[in-house]
Amino acid sequence: MKRSEIAGEMVLRVKDSTLVPNFPTWINAAVRAIATEFDLPKLKRIEPFVKAVTADTWLYDVPEQYDKKVFRCENSTRDPIALVDTLEQVIALDSDHEEQDTYVCVIGACDVRRKFAVYPKAADTLYLWYYEKPETLDTDDTPLVCIPEAFQLSVVVPKAVLIALETFPDMFIDAHGEPLVYWAEKYRQGLFGSARGDIGMIRYFAKLNPPRRHGGRNPLP
Repeated sequence: MKRSEIAGEMVLRVKDSTLVPNFPTWINAAVRAIATEFDLPKLKRIEPFVKAVTADTWLYDVPEQYDKKVFRCENSTRDPIALVDTLEQVIALDSDHEEQDTYVCVIGACDVRRKFAVYPKAADTLYLWYYEKPETLDTDDTPLVCIPEAFQLSVVVPKAVLIALETFPDMFIDAHGEPLVYWAEKYRQGLFGSARGDIGMIRYFAKLNPPRRHGGRNPLP
């Protein structure tokens, strides 16, 4: 859906026309928040980002389009590199950052500081897979791509309204009782489904990637 179509749904919910200029900001903030909270398949890199590293330093800026979570990394021989969750775990391996070798063996990223660290230092080439930033809906005609269209209204709209309520807690939204509680529940249903049988975005993703079986007998029917 285009940004204008999502904003049009918000017009039906927010009964204050003076707030309409804020809709693009709230919609983009909602998309960013959802991408941060959940692993959206369309933001998961298929091809690696190639990064040359040197034996001179252990700390690097993440790529411009990096958003979060290095989930796979290989060195120049295309051997897997061990992944750790924090920069501190890499630092603990060599607190003085003196060790050097032919290949990098360990990598850890910090999403907030937008840095990644390597151990040991090496003149190597890294192949990085990670989640990219969601697109910015910078015009009314810009389509939202990173969230499946079937869930864009049920997930993005309630999240955008929740963000709006943080800014304008007294704004009038449909008389559904306590606005914050109502929209938090609508957002939860958009994510995880409802009693009416709506599957929800997260359960939809789970069906796309069912758990893999590793040997053993077939389950009983």
